[in-house]
Amino acid sequence: MGKEIIINAEKEQTRIAILENGELVELFMENPENERTIGNIFLGRVRRIMPNIQAAFVDIGQKQDAFLHFSDLADNLPLWLEFVEQENPSVAGMSLPAEPHRGLAHRRRPQGSRRPHKASADDYESDEDVEADEAAHAGAPAEEQKAHHAVADARTRGKRRSAQRRGRGRRGLGAAPPSTEDDPKTESPSSQGGTPAKKERSEASHRPLESYLRRDQRILVKISKEPISSKGSRVTTDISLAGRFLVLVPLADYVAVSKKIYSYKERRRLRALAKSLVPDGFGVIVRTVAEGRSAKDLDTDLRLLLEKWRKIEQKLAGKPKPPLVVHEDVNMVSSVIRDLFSEDYDRILIDNPRVYRNIKGYVQAVAPQMAPAVQLYKGKKPIFEATKIARDVAEAFESRVNLPSGGYLFIEQTEAMHVIDVNSGRAGKGLTQEQNSLRVNLEAARVIARQIRLRDLGGIIVVDFIDMRDERNRRKVYEAMKQEFRKDRAVTKILPMSDFGLIQITRQRLRPSITT
Repeated sequence: MGKEIIINAEKEQTRIAILENGELVELFMENPENERTIGNIFLGRVRRIMPNIQAAFVDIGQKQDAFLHFSDLADNLPLWLEFVEQENPSVAGMSLPAEPHRGLAHRRRPQGSRRPHKASADDYESDEDVEADEAAHAGAPAEEQKAHHAVADARTRGKRRSAQRRGRGRRGLGAAPPSTEDDPKTESPSSQGGTPAKKERSEASHRPLESYLRRDQRILVKISKEPISSKGSRVTTDISLAGRFLVLVPLADYVAVSKKIYSYKERRRLRALAKSLVPDGFGVIVRTVAEGRSAKDLDTDLRLLLEKWRKIEQKLAGKPKPPLVVHEDVNMVSSVIRDLFSEDYDRILIDNPRVYRNIKGYVQAVAPQMAPAVQLYKGKKPIFEATKIARDVAEAFESRVNLPSGGYLFIEQTEAMHVIDVNSGRAGKGLTQEQNSLRVNLEAARVIARQIRLRDLGGIIVVDFIDMRDERNRRKVYEAMKQEFRKDRAVTKILPMSDFGLIQITRQRLRPSITT
């Protein structure tokens, strides 16, 4: 048995269960009071700018102001601010700066930079990566390339440090930036054929992005994380629209392809297709599920996304007063089908005729060969009982989780983190203390990884395992946890077990846990 999606759609609540080999691994829930908002786009108003926490707060019409961290300011922020101030905003009427990959740089920043790269479901390869990829296919040995890049990186770091030291020295001495007015060797922008607008953009490219923000300013933002507890939504100015096969990025001019498509020829084919389809003023990202798709499939998806964008431009016409919702992304059911459903899944089982017709029609349009996998449940028993996951669903809301060997877990939430305590209970008859501890801890590691994924726990998670003296046994438990978390789509980091038997985990959090 492979993967399945089970959908229980009722008036008050919709529940979506993801099964792998008959075991419940993920559960999504949506109701009228708690609808999905990730991907929604708002015309907001900047309420406060707080440099001390590197963030601004934006009024988007929710109970709490949205949190806009300076790291979530897209590199083309000046263009977006100019765009929303137009009487009739249109991407076609905007002129983009001649920096073809600047928009993607924000998405793919290396470690240690001011704005860290945010991992997502797809990692993408831009046109710049293609040049490196083609060079690699030219026949240079891998070891030579690695050595070359290591030397080049070391030289680059050395030059960067030297430049930073010189810059600090000049600032410390109060030196003014070099002037071109009295230097006969330096041509002015006008003598070089540049225009005042180009000069302004050149100067603007060196300004910190946060310096463009003003109080009461109109700004276009997209929700990247839903409100959690007393915190408002987290937003970004990196605006995009996700489709089945493509992600449309307005005010950009690059084409990127998911690195999860491992075939070099296929990436090259998809990149060429996307380039031939995308209109001026837009960038596009080709998603993993586009592998093997035809030009017609991509073109259909792109047309739907462009139509959505035209509607956004229409809502922004006439400079409406913020806050205003200009685009609502799809609901929870549609987002799961769009982002998760692939040929890896054996079936989608739905107990609501209306939802069944909608999903069947959507799958028929975007992936007709997968339409037979969409099935309507007609049984008398509740669908979760019929698929034997009702008990697992109920257990996801309990603080105590029993282990097969007789041990048990306690999963509790504090203001700062989630805490999981492992107890041996009745387990371990006929074993030494160390053997029993290892057995229960290994079993708990597998259950904990599944429960964290099932409950969608995010942020900091601390697991208190049963004490073990042998360092090799601690390592075994740590490796078991890492192995289980490889199945998780969320970005997760795990630290080795401490001397106190604690393992610390951080997990990407996009929405509140289903248990809160």
